[in-house]
Amino acid sequence: MSDNNLYSPCIIDLIVKNLIFTGGPISSVLVDIMDVIEGQTFDIKDPKDTFFFVTAMDICRNHLQDIDLAHRVNKLLHTGNNYDLIGDSFKESIY
Repeated sequence: MSDNNLYSPCIIDLIVKNLIFTGGPISSVLVDIMDVIEGQTFDIKDPKDTFFFVTAMDICRNHLQDIDLAHRVNKLLHTGNNYDLIGDSFKESIY
């Protein structure tokens, strides 16, 4: 993870808890996160880090139905070594 970014493993917990499991209202949390982390590169610091991209893409597709945000997430995945955060082949196939 770059020293200057604000991403922490607990972000994935926030996204999952507040958006997916509650089926809560449409939220711009992922947009706000992308505004902060877009263009940065990350290293795996916690096993939960490998859930970020799969979860973010699921939110783009099923919760927000926002193709532009999905393209932003995909571009971030392909920035630097971020593809390492896709996790195992199962997560990759879901993504």
